[in-house]
Amino acid sequence: MTAGTTGRFARPPGEKLAFWAPAAMAAAYVAWFWSNPIGGGAWSPFGDDPMHGDSNLFVHFNRYRTVGYPVFLDLVAAVFGSAEAAPRVQLALTAASVWLLAWSAARAAAAPGLAPALALALFAMSSVTRFHAYILSEALFVPLLCVMAGFLALAAARPAPRTACA
Repeated sequence: MTAGTTGRFARPPGEKLAFWAPAAMAAAYVAWFWSNPIGGGAWSPFGDDPMHGDSNLFVHFNRYRTVGYPVFLDLVAAVFGSAEAAPRVQLALTAASVWLLAWSAARAAAAPGLAPALALALFAMSSVTRFHAYILSEALFVPLLCVMAGFLALAAARPAPRTACA
């Protein structure tokens, strides 16, 4: 017997739906916004420039700001050559975090149909997805919230030290 066919290793088709449907939505979301993360400003809350009023405070040192997002921008600049690559990195992080939240909530609730519905709702909400296009701390904070909520759902369903640590 192989995993995924019959017997004790069989997985219900709903589990595959809960995993692959949000993954396909996340891939489509990244593909849609990759060439133009802002989407021409049509769906983004702050217009068509990735630099917003607060962006300079993160790009240039400001002792009154937290260091988390500037460190992220420095990492992006070190890997990709400049902080201008941040919107695409944030796009990928947002898509992955929405996938994780949708999958984990469906798994915790034992409701595979919840995953595509939740992913669709999260990708449609501007407060969750549209920050990825800007150089703002929210662009990293919102995906981290989705990841945290996903791990909380998994921890609630099956408490384990490893899940709690995540």
